[in-house]
Amino acid sequence: MSVEKLDAIIFGATGFTGQVVVEDAVDIFRDFKWGIAGRNESKLKDLLVKVGKRTQQDLSHIPIIVADVSDQKSIENMAKKCKIVLNCCGPYRFYGEVVVKACIDAGTHHVDVSGEPQYFNGMQLKYNDLAQQNGSYIVSTCGFESIPAELGVQYAEKNFPGTVNSVELYWESKPNYQDKSSKAILHTGTWESAIYAMQHAKEMLTLEKKVNTEKIPSLSPKLWMRPYAHQTEGLKSYFAPFPVTDRGVVQRSQRLAYAYDKKRPIQFEIYIGMK
Repeated sequence: MSVEKLDAIIFGATGFTGQVVVEDAVDIFRDFKWGIAGRNESKLKDLLVKVGKRTQQDLSHIPIIVADVSDQKSIENMAKKCKIVLNCCGPYRFYGEVVVKACIDAGTHHVDVSGEPQYFNGMQLKYNDLAQQNGSYIVSTCGFESIPAELGVQYAEKNFPGTVNSVELYWESKPNYQDKSSKAILHTGTWESAIYAMQHAKEMLTLEKKVNTEKIPSLSPKLWMRPYAHQTEGLKSYFAPFPVTDRGVVQRSQRLAYAYDKKRPIQFEIYIGMK
């Protein structure tokens, strides 16, 4: 007799991002069957106790699955146990592909919070046809990169009384310096991913060209990236271009909307603020 699949498994649950997702899942997954996965069973058990105390709930019934990216069989077994894998184990450039491939082979959906263009563009080029064939959705950049940017563009278009030609996003970080844990603008894992992205910038551009083969029209007026540090009304920071994940993701969405629905694309640029 086949065992009923879990609705979702949070993989990499004991990491920084994984712990946040697990705590949110206690409320969001209230009506779903879900589990946690990682390579260290004792740490996973401790995590459930810690989150249980924090949320004042008994989580002893939550299934624990031992899975390690260095053990392909364990990843394959995990993928077969659920409908969706929430992959929190990065940098994805090094640890993501084995999970993606296992999910596709199992017909399981895969969601991650990657901000690594080499990874998600590479996965699309390599596995898109197989994922479609097996009915698997592989969805990346579902965290700070790039949900706010995507939703921001949609919000602007929905509420603007006319045709939106372009959107410029300004990101001004304001950490709470009274809280020692919030002094860093970027978490260690995010910083590590950014370093690898910059190290392999040429590869990133090559992959983007291979992915973006759809033809799009020239738009007027043309939105040009501001290559210099500048200020904008209402904000105190000086802003510099930040043409990494968000820019490519938004432009990809706009390109697909034109290719499939003939919707006029919206141009997009993003800038990050510094003192």
